[in-house]
Amino acid sequence: MKDLDLEEKDPELAALIDGEKTRQKECLDLIASENFTSKAVMQVMGSCLSNKYSEGLPGKRYYAGNEFIDQIELLCHKRALEAFSL
Repeated sequence: MKDLDLEEKDPELAALIDGEKTRQKECLDLIASENFTSKAVMQVMGSCLSNKYSEGLPGKRYYAGNEFIDQIELLCHKRALEAFSL
């Protein structure tokens, strides 16, 4: 089965999303969560990571199949500590 792009699968929804994208580009919102982020962040948020449910801490998860999630979470911990010089 061919995996269709959103524009092919649901052009009506794609058009609405494009409208929201235009609104965000043309308006100033002083709410951090309502402003554009970098392309890299958008790629991560739309990646296969959003398919994974991970409960618990790295190395002590309730569900199996978290080896990469654990590595990502530990990398985030490391970077957060470095960002705040902790």
